Amino acid sequence: MFEQLREKKKPMRRIIDLSFGIYPEMPDFISNLRVGFVTVATIESVGYNSTKITMCSHSGTHIDAPSHFIENGLAVDRLPLDRCVGKAVVVDMSCEKDKSQNQ
Repeated sequence: MFEQLREKKKPMRRIIDLSFGIYPEMPDFISNLRVGFVTVATIESVGYNSTKITMCSHSGTHIDAPSHFIENGLAVDRLPLDRCVGKAVVVDMSCEKDKSQNQ
């Protein structure tokens, strides 16, 4: 039975990480809520580094779970992971000027 399942699955060609880094000036759905970073601990002071990060759930790369828009919808931790992987087209727009800087 498992052999039949393995034969039906096609291997992915490659995985491309589409996520962006988190930084204070990053564009946000709600423009007046900016990402914030506060140093909580340092190696010098307590032996480890720790940073408090505050941000809106719509900041940066994220998944809009059904619970964002549908009463009793699935939260992101309940979504099947296979729904998060699929075919995609990547368009490199890195040569374009960041339009958010003009607003």
